[in-house]
Amino acid sequence: MPKELGPGRLRFLLQVLVQHSGVNLSKSACEALGSKLAVLNSQDEQQFLVPQVANKTWMGLRRYPKDKSSWLWVDESYAIYTNWYDGKPNDSEWREDCVELLKPPYAGKWNHRNCNDSVQYICEISRK
Repeated sequence: MPKELGPGRLRFLLQVLVQHSGVNLSKSACEALGSKLAVLNSQDEQQFLVPQVANKTWMGLRRYPKDKSSWLWVDESYAIYTNWYDGKPNDSEWREDCVELLKPPYAGKWNHRNCNDSVQYICEISRK
């Protein structure tokens, strides 16, 4: 069962799987819960979420296919707030189109990687 993480503008559900999944399966699993992969629009949201992440974790950001220099959230909004790890994104072969939160000691930094890689994921659901 997902774990609800605290109060705030958004309610985040952390879905940790024994068997991790790629982004498409993670997205589908979030949707089955009535939620979506997490969208981080501010440093406040990032700081709220990061202490809960102990492993590499998918969030809902991916490279925009029509403009490889842009990044889109699952809600179709452009990424305005970012927290890339130093030197990222740097994928010269354009195969790392999805974004993960890194685990400690790089907690909170973002890395892009292949969307088919299997890692845990985090879902969010808006408060009603």
